[in-house]
Amino acid sequence: MITVGVDAGGGTVEGVRIESADAGEAGGEGRDLGGDAVGSSTSAVTFHGPTSLGITLRYRISGDGPVRLRAVGGSDGLDGLPGYVAPPDGVDIAGTHSSGLLMVATERVLD
Repeated sequence: MITVGVDAGGGTVEGVRIESADAGEAGGEGRDLGGDAVGSSTSAVTFHGPTSLGITLRYRISGDGPVRLRAVGGSDGLDGLPGYVAPPDGVDIAGTHSSGLLMVATERVLD
């Protein structure tokens, strides 16, 4: 899972286009997003099941203020991480996941 949030400050998110990094190989051209992804100063897009090559998001933003970009990636399964110790028998994963969930995030201000 990948979630990307954009805050255009005083500007407006005019357009968002999502493309799979392997779209050229798969014959896909990507697609323009609408709805809540455009028309205000903020936008959030969640993409489930990206390929190992990832995705490309292209934003068209009006305004002249700084833009904040926050990306969050999530992956099921922790057993490949160094130092990971599986829970004892009888201890289940809570929530909607059938395995451990690892999430990482980063935020940048774009001038």
